[in-house]
Amino acid sequence: MAVQYKFWRSCEIILAISLFNGFGSQALGAESACFDLSRPLMAGIALPKPLDPSSNGVSGVKEVAKGDAYATYWAAVQGDTDRVISDIIKELLGHQTTSPARAELKIHEIPDPHFWARQEVEYRLHPFPLISVKWTEYWSFNLLKGDVTHPEKVLITYEKASGTHYIRHLCGQYELTSEPKGLNGKKTRILIYEEASAKSRTEQETLSGIAASLRQLQKSSR
Repeated sequence: MAVQYKFWRSCEIILAISLFNGFGSQALGAESACFDLSRPLMAGIALPKPLDPSSNGVSGVKEVAKGDAYATYWAAVQGDTDRVISDIIKELLGHQTTSPARAELKIHEIPDPHFWARQEVEYRLHPFPLISVKWTEYWSFNLLKGDVTHPEKVLITYEKASGTHYIRHLCGQYELTSEPKGLNGKKTRILIYEEASAKSRTEQETLSGIAASLRQLQKSSR
């Protein structure tokens, strides 16, 4: 069974309670775009604060709460793994690592010459009987260096496109870089960034969520 690693995917009960407090499970609406997918992406979102290689991660507030709007928090983590970059890409293409344990998942491949791969991913979660929560994310896989047979650097982006109003804003990215052979005995460096605005979600929870994703991706596939 897949484990929920994104920050908001570990709180199904809170999500269900929020539905009873006025956030309709079927409410759909356009979200502000984080990435321009009309053309190739050569760079992702710039980190608001440099990430010290020796640190466990950094985080901060991007927008303070105003009126009925939630605060927007950001976080970034990085680390090395002995897994080859192609294995990690394959895992992220399948979304089993980053999907809720009990969610119904539909992946729609979108042919687009601008990207190595582009997907629309639909999620449906049933936290309680007769309660259904739906949302959609756009994912893009961008080859920055190397080729599809031997990728050396890849940028993978995701963002919420529509769905439950429990999450007002969500986007992030994975930067995968193949390390020079023999460097510290590792094969791939992983950097994860995420920014989000969601009900009852704290800065620390945003950081701990992507830190859990990093640990999962660092595990050997053997």
